[in-house]
Amino acid sequence: ESSRSRSSSTSSATSVEDEETSHQQSCGLEGTASQEFSKGDPTPTSTPPIIQLSASQGQIDIPQEALNQSEEKAKPSSEFFRQNIANEILHTEVMYVQNLRVVTDVYLGSLDEILPKEQTKMIFSNIEVILNYNSMLLDKLRPRVEDWSSDQSLGDIFILLISFLKVYTQYINTFDSALSSLTEARKDPHVCALLKQKESHPSVKGLDLSAFLILPVQRIPRYEMMLRVLSFRLNCLDKSD
Repeated sequence: ESSRSRSSSTSSATSVEDEETSHQQSCGLEGTASQEFSKGDPTPTSTPPIIQLSASQGQIDIPQEALNQSEEKAKPSSEFFRQNIANEILHTEVMYVQNLRVVTDVYLGSLDEILPKEQTKMIFSNIEVILNYNSMLLDKLRPRVEDWSSDQSLGDIFILLISFLKVYTQYINTFDSALSSLTEARKDPHVCALLKQKESHPSVKGLDLSAFLILPVQRIPRYEMMLRVLSFRLNCLDKSD
């Protein structure tokens, strides 16, 4: 039963994920590097440095000037991509916090009035604590990204994640039980009617509650994915984050 519920919540959450994917494509995070490297002035303003072949040593001698020019051409592309990743992290964090607030503001209080306290706690776990932590994370990310420059980094901010990973661990470990408890609660006609009514709320956008409950389970892997890409681009720029 819980496996079917989890599969259903994953499918329902696709609409929430599609918003992030659409923004990612609009930021040009796919194929950005190749597009940037292909750009350039077709008419060179100066004669490129000559690359000489040393027959005696059996190797190509590349002048330092040519190496420097190659590095300078790579930097704008990598820096542009890096800024896009920073924007993507901020944008998805804004959406994530907004969706967590949908859970606490639209669902939690209403269900808490008609369900036993223990059952409400089982369904929503510590999502309010997660919301508080991620709101603080967003408050630190926003000014950093909005005032982005080549010298900016995000590593020190994400070190904050270490302090509340245990909160996510608890939520993830009890997630299957949460879905089972929600399925059981739906057997009550009053609860079923309430949940159906909440789907018409503008912030809910017709999605099922389970589509929102699964978001914290998906968030940590998304952080890892985006930070790995950011780390790769930092290596291209010989920076550390």
